[in-house]
Order: sequence, then structure tokens, then C-alpha cells
Amino acid sequence: MNELLNRLLSDFALRIFPDNEESNATYNYRKNYNSVRGVAHVNNKIPCQDKTYYLKNDDLHVMVLADGAGSAKFSEIGAKTVTKAIANYINKSFHHLHANFQNWWSTESIKKDIIQVMRKEVDKIKPEKNNMSDYASTLLFVATYKDKYILGHLGDGAIGLKKGEKMELLSVPENGEIANSTFFYTSNNATSRLRLKKGVVDQDSTFVLMSDGAFECIYDKSDQKFTNAIYSFIDWTKEEDEKKVSAAILENIKNHFPQKTTDDISLSILDITIEKQKK
Repeated sequence: MNELLNRLLSDFALRIFPDNEESNATYNYRKNYNSVRGVAHVNNKIPCQDKTYYLKNDDLHVMVLADGAGSAKFSEIGAKTVTKAIANYINKSFHHLHANFQNWWSTESIKKDIIQVMRKEVDKIKPEKNNMSDYASTLLFVATYKDKYILGHLGDGAIGLKKGEKMELLSVPENGEIANSTFFYTSNNATSRLRLKKGVVDQDSTFVLMSDGAFECIYDKSDQKFTNAIYSFIDWTKEEDEKKVSAAILENIKNHFPQKTTDDISLSILDITIEKQKK
């Protein structure tokens, strides 16, 4: 009933407050996404708890990243499950979600839906004896359709956006009151902690999702800016073959990032270039 009401309200809002007209430009996409097991997990023979997922459906591109909770027994399974679940959910619902983001009355309902999608999907795969908290993870996603984008962020890690020469921190890490704690889709307050945003891709842009391990390595907190490494990774993604870029990024992460963190490291890059149609 709530879902039907939200869709009716969405249609009503689109008639009264029409969204931006769809762009007739051509959008070209390049991507790269990697997860590397951290030194601490290698030493303790623990699997990588970061997971990334990418989905393409014509002009819709969805990138999802989840960082499994270090304290959860099966967090790598949970992270793998929720990344795919959210990508599929956005694939089916992008236009509905984008329209509803402008309607204050449905934002909380969208957040609840996203949290429930993850919990229901994990509930399908977990043995009855296990607790949902055993599969806890954070969530970061960005989805683009031509000149529109939506993103979501729950917990630590970060989302960056490069337009022009500089990269900005679009969504910052959120940590709990206890040191090294954060929020997960299994948390009691997950709905209120989930942050959503929509916007317009009006120039060449690059979105970067990063786990907290990656964030520690490519963001200088003292100067509050991104390091040269991520700019190089973005340039490679724009210009080189995807497989070669993936191998080069992995090599750089393995060789240099463990000096800054012992955590798992995940980076997802979605680059968009726009070709304007001549009139």
C-alpha cells in the first residue's frame, strides 16, 4: 500500500514539478573497480570483507561498494549479497527514485525500502540460526542515467566527485561514538543514517566510491584534499584499456597503500565524458 501511494505521489509531483528534460547529448562511460585484502586480514587468514559490484543496463550505470563489518562473522557474504541486491533494485527503480528525491514526503520511505531490500536479500541466504548482524556491512552507491545521478551512503568510507581539475568530497565518512565504529544496514538506526542525494551530470565527471581503508590512503585529512594517486587512477581510467588499468591500480595499491593502512582497500571509479550534440 505504501509503495503504491508513493508511486501515485511521484506521478502527481512529476506533473506539477517536472524534472529536468532529458539531455540529447552523448554520454561515454569508463569504469574500474577493485578490492584488495588488507595486510591484517592476510596475516590472520581472514577473507577480504570489501565487495564491489557494477551493473550496466543501456544508459543506466550502477556502482555499489560495501565494507563488511570486521566484528561480523560472515560480513564478506553480507557485503557481496547487498551490493548485488542494491544494484538490481536501482536498475528497476532508478527513475522512480530520482523523481521521488525531490518530494520531501517520500524520502523516508525510500530509505526504508533500501534498508529492507538489503535485509530481505540477506535473510534469504543466511541459515536461520545465524543473526542478521553476522552479515553487517556499510553501503555506498552511485547510479547515473545520462544527465541524472543518485547516490547513497551509509557508514564510513567516502564518495568523491571530480569535475574539472579538482575533486571534492561529496559524501564524508560517518563514524559512531566509539572509536573505529560506524553504521551498518543491520543497525537499529540504519534508516536515519542513510544519506541520499541526487544531482545533474552537466560536465565531464568522475565518481569515486572508496572504503574506509582506501579513504585513509587517498585523502589527506590535514590538508583536506585528495592525494595525487587518485588523480592518476582517474586519468588512467579515462585513457587506457580497462584490464591494463585494473592491473596497474592493483599493483599500486598493493605496493604503496599498506604503508598507510592494514585494512581492506576498495576503489570504484565511474568516469563520464559528454559529447554535446551540434545544433
